[in-house]
Amino acid sequence: MTQRILQPFVLCTLLVGCSQKFKDVGVTVEQSVWGAEDVVVANERLQKLPYASLYARVNQGHQIHMVLAYADALSSQSPVELKWVAQDRSVIVTEGGLITKTLAMPIANLAELTTEQYPFGSETPVSWQATYDWQPGYRYGYQATISRSLVGRETVDTPLQQFETSHYIETVYFNVLDTGFENHFWVDSDGRVIKTIQHIGPDMSTIELLLIRDFG
Repeated sequence: MTQRILQPFVLCTLLVGCSQKFKDVGVTVEQSVWGAEDVVVANERLQKLPYASLYARVNQGHQIHMVLAYADALSSQSPVELKWVAQDRSVIVTEGGLITKTLAMPIANLAELTTEQYPFGSETPVSWQATYDWQPGYRYGYQATISRSLVGRETVDTPLQQFETSHYIETVYFNVLDTGFENHFWVDSDGRVIKTIQHIGPDMSTIELLLIRDFG
């Protein structure tokens, strides 16, 4: 059975008809892409926030602050689906650190990414398959091959603490398009993705995420 958790902050916002400003969320995704300044929330304030959050950067634009709106346990075998929301209700959905969907982004959206999930640090196949769907344009069913390699150990600084991580690169290749891209993941000893840089598709938006406070 799907377990759905609605964070109190987002519930409150929805109940008042979105009339209350997102005081703890940064500028909108569109503003960040087209020229707003980096959002930096004071560390003391971040310590007191009662919900999970992260910093996001789209297409090397300015940094924004996003909070966790929903956490869906789709099944006991799959990672929890986390839905991160910005001030303008743009949404980035992640599963085990992998971006699987975006909503209301300013240029294009990843409508769905479907693939097997192989935990970082465990044995993985040489390669595995994924299916990408994009909007606008109803571009559905694009098959990709993914392979993963370990780069090495690296330190990642976040607003609240420092992590020793393993840096992985995943190569995503679309045979029908004869093109692809690389995604980067910095993963701690517990298998959490602390930092990541991912593409939603070939020659499409690049999204960088830095975890501030994890779900749970």
